[in-house]
Amino acid sequence: MTTYALIRPDNSIDCIKGNVDLGAQNKPGWRWVPVEETPAPAFIAGLETVSSVRAFSTDKAVLQWTKVRKSLDEQKAAVKAEAQRRIVALTGKVALIDCMIKQSNANMRANELNDKRVSGGTLTAEEEAEATALRNLAIAIKAIRRASNAVELLDPIPLDYTADGYWP
Repeated sequence: MTTYALIRPDNSIDCIKGNVDLGAQNKPGWRWVPVEETPAPAFIAGLETVSSVRAFSTDKAVLQWTKVRKSLDEQKAAVKAEAQRRIVALTGKVALIDCMIKQSNANMRANELNDKRVSGGTLTAEEEAEATALRNLAIAIKAIRRASNAVELLDPIPLDYTADGYWP
């Protein structure tokens, strides 16, 4: 199906329609022209925006696409969101709030185990394994944050910033 643009006498677009009767337009100076549409270009949503403009000549209208980088602050926010996604996944949770609760509980438990050690107590083998697992979780989260900070320093942010090569 061909799409057509109805062009006003002042050369602005009145409307765009498909399946029009080209002979039915009888307003002086108005004309139907075919619309040449191209698909939107691929883009990275966190880093780029895409917009379209319809331009036209006497014989056709063309949909023109523009791809623009977002501001550096918006790009950094996308990197932070990727770090957050990775941290949530690391904790085995789906929702951010559940991830935060797990981290808070892990921190409390690590403090309890540390307090036992500091007060002269000895951790059982099970508690030692738990302390090691909690420490490893904290180390992994810190590594993700360090990687995020490193990517955020880049200008521009690489288009493939979500690639595993940037992350631990």
